[in-house]
Amino acid sequence: MACELGNGKRKTVSSMERKIIYSDRALADLRRLRRFLLFKNDKAANRAASAIRSKVNQLRDFPHIGKKAQGSKKIAAT
Repeated sequence: MACELGNGKRKTVSSMERKIIYSDRALADLRRLRRFLLFKNDKAANRAASAIRSKVNQLRDFPHIGKKAQGSKKIAAT
C-alpha cells in the first residue's frame, strides 16, 4: 500500500477515462491506519490495505456503487 500512497501529494489512478483521486486527507488517513495496524499486527495491516485497495478499485468500473459523502457531490466507496 505504501507505493499506492505516494509521497504526500494527491495520487491519481486511472482506468480508461475514469480516474480515482485520493485527497490529501484520505492519504493521511490511510497512512495513519497502516501505521496503527503495523504496530499491532503486520498481517492485519496487509489485509486491510488489500481490502481498501480492492474496494476503491471497484469504483473505476462501478462509479455509482458508493454513498454520497455528507455535504459533497462526490461518492465515497462503501
